[in-house]
This record gives sequence, C-alpha cells and structure tokens, in this order.
Amino acid sequence: MEREDFNMPLSLKRLQVRDAFWGDEMELVRTEVIPYQWEALNDRVENAAPSFCMRNFKLAGRMNRERLEKGALFQEPEYCFRGFEALPEDPAHLEDRFYGFVFQDSDFSKWIEAVAYSLASHPDPALEGIADQAIEIVCAAQQKDGYLDTYYILNGRDKTFTNLKDHHELYCFGHLAEGAVAYYQATGKDRLLNAARKFADYIDSYFGPGEGKCKGYPGHEIAEMALVRLYEATGEKRYLALARFFIEERGKQPYYFDQENPEEARKHPHMLRYHYYQAHLPVREQKEAVGHAVRAVYLYSGMADIARLTEDESLFEACQRLWRDITGRKMYLTGGIGATHIGEAFSYPYDLPNGTAYAETCASIGLVFFARRMLGISPRGEYADVMERALYNGILSGMALDGKSFFYVNPLEVVPAACRADLCQIYTDVDGVYTTDPRVAPGAVKLEEITYDEMLELASQGAQVLHNRSVELAKKYHVNMEVVSSLERKPGTKVKEVVKMEKTNIAGVAKDVSIARIAVVGLEHSPGVAFRIFSLLGKANINVDAIIQSIGRDESKDISFTLPRADVEEAVRVLEEQKGALHFDHLTVEDKIAKVSIVGAGMMTTPGVAAKMFEALYDANINIQMINTSEIRVSVLIDEEDAVAAVRAVHDKFFGDDSFS
Repeated sequence: MEREDFNMPLSLKRLQVRDAFWGDEMELVRTEVIPYQWEALNDRVENAAPSFCMRNFKLAGRMNRERLEKGALFQEPEYCFRGFEALPEDPAHLEDRFYGFVFQDSDFSKWIEAVAYSLASHPDPALEGIADQAIEIVCAAQQKDGYLDTYYILNGRDKTFTNLKDHHELYCFGHLAEGAVAYYQATGKDRLLNAARKFADYIDSYFGPGEGKCKGYPGHEIAEMALVRLYEATGEKRYLALARFFIEERGKQPYYFDQENPEEARKHPHMLRYHYYQAHLPVREQKEAVGHAVRAVYLYSGMADIARLTEDESLFEACQRLWRDITGRKMYLTGGIGATHIGEAFSYPYDLPNGTAYAETCASIGLVFFARRMLGISPRGEYADVMERALYNGILSGMALDGKSFFYVNPLEVVPAACRADLCQIYTDVDGVYTTDPRVAPGAVKLEEITYDEMLELASQGAQVLHNRSVELAKKYHVNMEVVSSLERKPGTKVKEVVKMEKTNIAGVAKDVSIARIAVVGLEHSPGVAFRIFSLLGKANINVDAIIQSIGRDESKDISFTLPRADVEEAVRVLEEQKGALHFDHLTVEDKIAKVSIVGAGMMTTPGVAAKMFEALYDANINIQMINTSEIRVSVLIDEEDAVAAVRAVHDKFFGDDSFS
C-alpha cells in the first residue's frame, strides 16, 4: 500500500444531493422511515411484533434510580438465561424484565445513526428534539462503571462477558459507538458520544494483552471498526489498540471460545472450528470468506481500517485475498453475498442459486463498508464498482417505496404470490409497455394496461420488456404486474386478467429478427412424418414456432418451420443424421428473415384485423413469405431488411390518426 493513495469520504455536512433519484430516497428516509422506526422502537406500530427496545432502556434507567434510592438494600438481579429471544408470557401484562433479542439494544443505535446522517444533510429541529430525548433515555440506563447493555443490566451483571460468542454485548457496543460518533459529527452534541466512550473505557479495562485481562473477542464483529471510528473522532489511541487486539487475537489457538464452550473442544479436539464466527484461523491466515456473511464483512472492514492506520501490509494482503474470494467466487450479480439461509452464510465457491438466495440486506451494507475501506487504501475502480452495485441492488431493494416495509433477504427469483402480493412491480429502463418499440416507431404509445395473454404473446413474439415466464407465473397465481421505470416515479403499465376496452383492437406490434426458417423438402406423403421430425427436434431441446406443410402434385410434401436462429446448426445436424429414416430430399435454410406480429384480444370479435395488417404491408411494398395466427395474434414472415419498415407501416395503420375503432 502507498500512503499517498489513502483517502477518506467527504463529510455529509459538506455535501448536497440534488439528484432526483437519490434526493427522493433520502427524503423518504427522513419523512417516513425514521418516524416509522421510532414508533416501532416504542412498540406503537399496529400489527407489528413489539421491539421492547426503548422499554428496556427505560426500565434499566428506573433500576438505576432505585439502586441510588435504596443503596445497600437494593437487590441486584441474578442472571437466568431465558432464551436468545425473551418474550412475555402474557403480552397484556408485562413484568419488569428484559424482553426481546439479546441484541435488542442495537436497534436504537442503528436508528440514531440513521437520524444523524439525515440531520447532517437536512437539519430538522423536530427530529433532533426527538433524538435528544431518546439519547437521554439511553444514557440514563448506563451503569456507574460505564457498562451499557440492557440485556445484562436487567438480567444480571454477574454473567457479563461470559458468552462473547453468542450474546452480542460487543456487537451492541459497536453499533452504539457508530451511532454516537455519527450524531456528534452531525449535531456537535457529545452526550451519547461520552456514553459510548465510557462503555469503551470499561471494555478496554476488561480486554487486552495485559496480564489478568480477558483474551476474548466479539462473536459478532463490528466493535473493531467502531473502535477505529471512535479513535478517529476522539484521538484516543487506546481505542485503536483495542480494535487491533480484537483482530490479532481472533482465531488463535487454543481458541478463546473453547473456554466458553468446553464441550465443543472435547467433541472436536483436533479440528478447525468456529468458521461461522471467522475465528477458525488467525485473520492473516484466512484465505476464504466463510461463515455468517454480515459478521465476515464487518470483520474485514475492521481489518482494512487497522491495515490503513498502521500501514500493515500483511493485514492488507489478507483483506485483498478475502475481497477477491468474495467478489470473484461468492457474490451475486446484484452484489448480494451470503447465498445460504443455513447460518445466513457464505456457501462454497460459485454456489449462487437464484430462488433460495439469502443475500441479506445487512450483508450488502457490510460489503459496502468493506469496499469503501479498501477504496480508502487504494483508489481502484473495482472497489467503487462493487459499492455502487451493492448499493443499488442489494441495499436499496431492502426498503419498500412506502418506507414502512422491508426485505431482510433479497432472492433473485421469487413468486410474488408466495408473499401474498397483489401487485408485482417490475422496474426496467422503460416506463411501461408501448404499442411498439418507440425507437422503431416514434408514434408508439404507452399502454395503461394490457392482459396477461396479450403480454405473453408480445413477449414471445420479440417484445423485450418482460420475460414471458414472469407473465406466465403472474397469470397462474393471479398477481397483477406493473412495468415501471427505475429512473422516474410515475405510473407504468398494468398487466392483468381483464382490461378496459380500448379504442383499438390490438395492443401492440412486435418484431423478432432472431429467427430462421428451415424447409424439409421432398418428404414422403405418409402418416407419422411430422411426428418423427418434431420429436427429433424436441429431444434436442429445439423450440419451433410457425409450421407449414404443403403437398406437391407428385404426392411428395414439404414441411417448413421457424426456429431461433441460434438453433439452426443443431437442427440441421439432427435432421441430416436421420435423412435416411425420414426419407427427404434436402434441407433449405433461410436466416435473413424476420417476424412481425400484431397482438390484441379485440381481434377475436372484430373482423378484418388481419386484412388491415396485410393492407399495410402491401402499401409499403413488403412481401409476405409465411402467415401464422392464434386467437389474439397474427404473425407474418418477411425479409429481415424490411422489418423496421413493416413495424412502422403496421403500427401507423392501427395507431395512426386514420385507424379504425
């Protein structure tokens, strides 16, 4: 690494985002997401599972006041494990106990961090006032020694730091520190920052290389990069040293987690273990991204921070190896990572299924953290590219447009009906389905709605807006679709079972220039010939479209059919191999052809639609080679060089000023 390459992000307070797309997203967060999540933290969202987050902080603050009032008479709670998530036996009558997950405190910390970033770019006195009140509630829960984790404050401090592997104390501290620094940088207020520092000081007094100190490290990483951020905000070198200690100690043998889990050591005394926690090997020896994906990229982010600040080449080399493994062998096209739901983890190289992809939103966020830190060391485009890819596809996808519903996971393939969705919006580079490609016919009009069957026909005849399989599934499960623009927010085109009657009898015009025609010439006129030909092609996985059979005066017959141009070579090979069995004279192939189709449910009840199409082609002096129809489609085969002119002529005939209704 070269020090002159080092760089840091600009302060949010120095930036103004005027871009319409991101401006809208940021405003959605400010006006909808943050207020909604504040209500959720306070258990005020109807039909949502209670968080208990702010309730736990308030209860811990009240316990502090009682301790102060009662003095020696105060009875400290003794720890009793009630599960990874503790829920009330009677939700209508809550006891004065901790409820929620062991990491529940972190929900406040993440919220206050989001508030800070919003305030940095858009000052909001009302929001800042709510945040200040929340900070007072949290700070009131802090213990005299600096400890601040309500899970153990309420359940019993006698078991503090006895289950680092699973109980998230250092994770909750990490998010608290991240939120505290962000709020200080946004507002200049240090109330929460001082609380985070007191907690960090307590942790530093407990962990470290010194004699008598605990040699443990976080089970769920984030404290490493949070301590670095705390160091950079305060200049306190002990925080940097503690972050480095956690990273250096991780994965050393004998394993620290064995002290917490002696049974694990007895069962597997000679095996590497704790891969899930990235604690199976010292970090410099790790060559593959393994285990829980979020934990992993949080760790790698901390490693990159330490590598930069200490100019540690071997640590940076480890980061580069792990980066290459993730982006080269374990990352989805979307920037999603963590392919399997089993442990929310990385799978083996190149195991990236679409339908069962886990691709947790938090993992994409962590990947952006890692990429940003690698970019801060070495300004290489690959790091910025992954940041952008994950941001647009793996993070933004985690938040719905209403700002009040969220995706924890991001599969690449999903049946909306499985989510009980009544509408599936498809975001594309166009703002809807048009009567034809506007690049071909400038007079193309966006459709307000179109039936499933019409959209299926258009998709199969060359329109490239939607894949026909997606429409088939929408129709099967009765899910309405809407094709909308990913670049601007305005109504698109609805795809549904029944639509309003429009003034034209067709929905659109499509062209396909990726086809060819094969003619099997001189076949015997006998039963089973067509069956044998198309059975052979079917076994070769070759789809055919239009089929025409003609019988000559000599009782021989020809069979012509169209197929994808990419399959011509294979089709010819299959048929030529069976020439003797099929008894044909020769094959002819035409690959400079195109298919133009009109599609519309209205043509089932309106005579003359096909004639009008043929008239348009006649007027344009375009010869028709073959005609193929269905109930709602008419397709013609023409010379490829005439395709664009044919689409324009047909479209003008049906959608121009003189079109009939």
